[in-house]
Amino acid sequence: MLLRSKKGMVLYYIILIGFLFAIIYYFLSAHYVKPANQPGFAGEMQLKFLEEASKVQGKRYYFEQVAKESAHETARNISYLGGFRNLNLDCGIVGSISFWNNETNYCWPEYKKNFLISFDNNFLEEISETGINYDYFVKEKTLVGAADDVLLEDFNYGGRLLGQLAWRPSFSVEIDYNLDEYEDLFAYARELIVGCSEEGEGCIDRKLGEFNAESDLKWQKGDCTGTFDDVGDGRRVFCVKGKKLRVFDGEEYVEKQVEYQFGLNFAGEKEALT
Repeated sequence: MLLRSKKGMVLYYIILIGFLFAIIYYFLSAHYVKPANQPGFAGEMQLKFLEEASKVQGKRYYFEQVAKESAHETARNISYLGGFRNLNLDCGIVGSISFWNNETNYCWPEYKKNFLISFDNNFLEEISETGINYDYFVKEKTLVGAADDVLLEDFNYGGRLLGQLAWRPSFSVEIDYNLDEYEDLFAYARELIVGCSEEGEGCIDRKLGEFNAESDLKWQKGDCTGTFDDVGDGRRVFCVKGKKLRVFDGEEYVEKQVEYQFGLNFAGEKEALT
């Protein structure tokens, strides 16, 4: 038994040493030995491949940055329309502002759906030359885009096309904006409507003071330009200012504030809107 064990150990070490020599030979052949038909210095083709791969990584980073900036711009655009993509006539409008309720019902915007549709338009406009389409998913601050195709990058070496690098420009980015902020706004708006529908101006002022004290979202009466406020028939317009986001204004990157504009109807039936 002891002799057999020693023979097994000797065979094991022989195989191990042979395996190590094989690895060393492969490494030297791949990086230092120049094939007869390979132009340039030894290892030049491998270096060229790494350079092309790094370019792909650079393009992937570019897609991620475009997605993030497009998301910020989209967030600002739909917030200015109260979470809608266009004017919403269901609960009424005044100027370019849609109402979130009428006398008996709420008209909450489908903010995630509207965000993703608008984002898709903005994002694809920036990368239109690729011809790639995406499926999107967003949850709080995470935005994911799944590309439906791959991009091909030619790999040329020695004046010949040796192949193509295929990569899928999907992305997952953390944006500086929480889309579910709308849920907080809806809760505050409902509380304001129900609590002040049969009260006077002092009730609205008191509620806005409470909201501003407990949240980073800052409420004010009137739209964000100061054009509208009390538009009659118990209807009021509000502006809520959120955080600032980094966006591209056509010349440089600047910080612009998220501003929510919407109308609330205080002349409704309190029991129906509770």
